[in-house]
Amino acid sequence: MEEVWQQYEQLVREHPDHPLLHYNFGNLAYGAGEYQKALQEYQTALQTGDREAQSRILYNLGNSLFRAGNVEDSKIFFRKALELNPGDEDARINYELAMQLSRQQQQ
Repeated sequence: MEEVWQQYEQLVREHPDHPLLHYNFGNLAYGAGEYQKALQEYQTALQTGDREAQSRILYNLGNSLFRAGNVEDSKIFFRKALELNPGDEDARINYELAMQLSRQQQQ
């Protein structure tokens, strides 16, 4: 895992404007529990103009925020993912879960 991490660090240094590299590095960071790093990489990857890719990135941003304990902001990203791709059931389920948890926290 350490070697793959180092390879991605080198690749994003060499190709800072390549959104897919940042997206994949974000996925690697997310899988390693490094949610802040995942957020950073996903935000950089959002610069792509591809709506489907943006929807997946927004979904992953929502997941990273949710796992990092930021339920309120995660709702924003799940909703944005749904705006780009209304048929995304994963984003819909996670948005509803975040809404439910948010209501519970407010009580």
